[in-house]
Amino acid sequence: MAKKQKVPTGKPDELVLRVQKWFEKEFESYVEEGKSFQRLEWITEVLTAAIHKASAGDEEAIEKIEKRCPPMEVEEGEMFTQTEVKRRYKSKKGPRPETSSEDFERFIGRTEPKPSISL
Repeated sequence: MAKKQKVPTGKPDELVLRVQKWFEKEFESYVEEGKSFQRLEWITEVLTAAIHKASAGDEEAIEKIEKRCPPMEVEEGEMFTQTEVKRRYKSKKGPRPETSSEDFERFIGRTEPKPSISL
């Protein structure tokens, strides 16, 4: 039994034409800027994704792809620097503190301070 293919919603034929125009523009800039292998690799990966999204009729994804800019070129021997600090949690539980149950009890009022009567 073969699966029936879903008919794409939207207008896939128009989206494919938009992808074609995007590719022509990117390829022209690739040729003008010196034919970098990194740039060509990026164009082919994004083009493949765009074709799949266009054939599925996903117009939002095509709009996002059209707005993308090519990545920065990296010379041989250079390294990218990490600009964003990654947080690592000390426990495997994640960002929740160890005393979360105590805080919950305090918030709902179960652990009220006991009045002390001095004799």
